[in-house]
Amino acid sequence: MEDKSIEASVLSEKQRYWLDHLRSCRSEVGTIKEYAEVHKLSLPSLYFWKRKLTQMGFLEESGSGKRRFQRLELSSKSSAGVCRIQFPNGMTVEWSGNGGESLLSVLRSVAAL
Repeated sequence: MEDKSIEASVLSEKQRYWLDHLRSCRSEVGTIKEYAEVHKLSLPSLYFWKRKLTQMGFLEESGSGKRRFQRLELSSKSSAGVCRIQFPNGMTVEWSGNGGESLLSVLRSVAAL
């Protein structure tokens, strides 16, 4: 998820702090351990937040290059109806309602699982 406004509304300040570090770490040459040493960060904390933010869909998994969430553009002219997301593992999330607040509420609930 690259949209900073969505990140700001979903992530806590602490989560954004670690997400920024992890993105910087990926763009630099070297290991996570070296990055942690240079920036005086706890290596276990860096690994914890890497795993947590990847599970939440804010970071790509290291080896796969697949995103867990795709960016979604909402139209202001959307009509009420049933929406459904089916995940590769067979899990389905279904809700009704229109507007970004309804979707944001569903995504927050799913991210908390």
